[in-house]
Amino acid sequence: MLPRFRSKPSKRKKEELTAEQKRLYASEKLMNFRTIAKLCATRSRRTLTADDLAPAELKIELSDIGQFAEVAYSTKVDYIFEHLEELSREGFALEGYGALPGATLIATFRGRVAALPGYVAYRAQTKQLLVAISGTATVRQALYDVHFRKKRHRAGRGCAVHAGFWRLYSGIKLLVLEAIRKGIRENEVEELVLTGHSLGGAMSFLLALDLLISEESNIVSETDMTIMAFGAPRVGNAALARVWRDAVQNRREKRGERAVREYLVKAYNDGCPALPPATLGYRHFTAVPLYFYHGILFRIPASESEHGIFDVSDEALNVGKSPNYPRGGHNYYNGRDLERFTGYIVDALRKRGIVIRLFLLSSTLTMACYFWLVLPPSFTKTPMPAILSFASGHGFAPLLLVVLVPDIVASKYVSTTLGAHKALEQTGTTIFQTLAGVALDIKSKKKAATEAVNPVNGDNRDIEYLLKTFLVLNVLQFGSLFALARLYRKQKREAARRASALLSAIPEDGDADDVLNAVDEPYKKPVEHEWDQASMPELRNKSATGTIRSMRGLTVPSTSAAAEQNIPLLRSPSVSSSARNSRYHSVAPSAGSTPVKVMRTKREIRRGEFFAALSGLSIVFAWVLYMVVAYFRLRSKEERSGLGSSRILYL
Repeated sequence: MLPRFRSKPSKRKKEELTAEQKRLYASEKLMNFRTIAKLCATRSRRTLTADDLAPAELKIELSDIGQFAEVAYSTKVDYIFEHLEELSREGFALEGYGALPGATLIATFRGRVAALPGYVAYRAQTKQLLVAISGTATVRQALYDVHFRKKRHRAGRGCAVHAGFWRLYSGIKLLVLEAIRKGIRENEVEELVLTGHSLGGAMSFLLALDLLISEESNIVSETDMTIMAFGAPRVGNAALARVWRDAVQNRREKRGERAVREYLVKAYNDGCPALPPATLGYRHFTAVPLYFYHGILFRIPASESEHGIFDVSDEALNVGKSPNYPRGGHNYYNGRDLERFTGYIVDALRKRGIVIRLFLLSSTLTMACYFWLVLPPSFTKTPMPAILSFASGHGFAPLLLVVLVPDIVASKYVSTTLGAHKALEQTGTTIFQTLAGVALDIKSKKKAATEAVNPVNGDNRDIEYLLKTFLVLNVLQFGSLFALARLYRKQKREAARRASALLSAIPEDGDADDVLNAVDEPYKKPVEHEWDQASMPELRNKSATGTIRSMRGLTVPSTSAAAEQNIPLLRSPSVSSSARNSRYHSVAPSAGSTPVKVMRTKREIRRGEFFAALSGLSIVFAWVLYMVVAYFRLRSKEERSGLGSSRILYL
C-alpha cells in the first residue's frame, strides 16, 4: 500500500542556538549518532502530521519508564535507590525524576559477557516489576555491538539474530530470569516492564521474545508485559521479526490488547535505530514505532517502520516555542539530557586512572615484544607475535593523546601541545637510537681488532645484547608506571578524606561558597568528594548545585573564557574538574559573579618550570649528540685520517 502524502512542512530556517544550547553541545562527550543518521538512516516520503500524534498519556508513561532506563547506566544502582530522596533534590542528577521515588530495588546483575549491568525494581503504586538494562558503556561492550554477523536463532526456520547482541544477552539471561522470579514471588505484580536505552533496548526485545516463545513463558503467563525501548538498534532478520509479531498477536488474542504492549522510540537525528543497516537483512521487531521530534511524540505508520528520518508538518509543531534540544541525537530522549546523568561515568573512568592503565597496558605489550625476541630462535620460530605485540603497544599512542592532551591544556593550546609532544617523542627516539648505534659500532670494531669473528654471528650477539637492554629498560619503565599508579591512588584517598572533612564542616544553611571558604590556603580551589556513605547524611539538609557530580564535589562554575584557559585539567585529585565541564552548570552567570582564578602553589610552578627546562635541554642535547656523532662517525675514512681536504669527487 502506498503511503499517504500530506502537506509538506514549510521550510523553516535553521534553528538559532541559545548560549546555553551552544555550551551544551560543545561539552558533549558521549556519541549521539548524528553522523550515522545522515549516512545510514533512510528518509521516509511520508510527512508526519497532527493525525500521527501519540496520546499525551503515553508520552508521560514513556518519560516515567525512561527514568529507570537511564538509571541503568549507573555503576551504583543500589546506592542511588538507597539515597533517592537526597539525589532527587534540586540541583542533583535526579532532579525531576519523579517516577523513581517509591520504587524498591529487587536485584542488580552484571552479565558474564562484557559485564553488561542492569537491575530489577518494583513500583508498588503501579504494581509494576521493571527490568532495566544498561546501554553500551564500555569498549568491551562496543566490540560486541559491531559484531553484526547474523547467528541462527532457534525461534524458527530462517530466523537469525545479531551475533554480538546474542552473546551479550546470553550473559545476562539466567541472572535476569532469576531476578524476575524473585520479584514476582515477593510482590504483587500485575505488569512486567522491560526497558532500556540503546543496547539496553535491544536486550529488552530479546528477553521479551524468550518470555513469549520459550519455556520461560510460564514466568509471565498471568502477567501483562510492556516493552519500552529508546533508541534501540535492530536485533534480528525479517523472519525473526515475523516470529515476534506472531507471538505478540497470539498473546493478545488470548489475554487482550494490554497483554503485550511494545514501544520502540526513535528520535530525530539518532542513527542508532538505523543500525545494523536494513540492507544487511536486519529488521525492527515493532511494527508501529514512535518518533520523538523536538519534544513531540509521533506514531510512525507501519509502512514506514524501517525509516529513521521524517519530515514533520508545521501544524503538528508548536512553532512559536523553541525546543530544548534542537539538534536531537541519541542521548536526548523524553526531553531530558541523558549525558547530564551519565556524565559522571566519564569522570569515574578518569578517577580510576584510565590514562595510567593505558600506559601500563602499552608498556606490557612492548615488554612482551622484547621478551619474545630475546628468547632462542629455535624456540620462538617466528617473530610475528613480537611484531604484533609491539604494534599493539604503540597503537595506544594516538588513544593516549586523545585522552591525555585535552586533559592537560585548554583547547586553544592543544595544537601547540601536540607539536611539543611530537618533538619530545622524537627526541627520546633519536637519543636512544644514536647511542645504541654508537655502542654497537664500537663493540664490533673492538672484536674485529682482537679476533676473527664471523661478522654475521657477531652482529647477532650484539643485537641480542641490545634487545636485552631494551627489555631491562621496559621492565624499569613498567615499575615506574606501577609506582605512579600507587601514588595516584594514595593522592586520591587523601583528597577524599580532605573533601569529607570539609563537607562535614559546612553549616546547616551552607552552600558551595562555604566549601570554598573552608578550603585550606595552599589550594584555594574546589574539592571533590568520593561519594562515601559517611558524609551522605551531612548532605541531607544542605543545598547543592550541579548534577550527581554534586555528590562528589561542590564547585563554582566559571563563565569567563580567560578563566577557562587558566584551568589545568591534569590536576591533583583534590581539584575539581567541574570548572571546565559546563554541561553540569547553569550557563548564565549570576549577578556580580567574577571569573574563577585558579591559584597554583610555588611548588607546582617550580615543578612546571623544571620540567619545561628539562624538555628544552633534552631537545638541544639530541641535536648536539646527533651532530657530534655524525661529524666523528659518519665521515669517510680519508676525512677521519685528515686526507679529506683534497675534496676528491667519486663518480
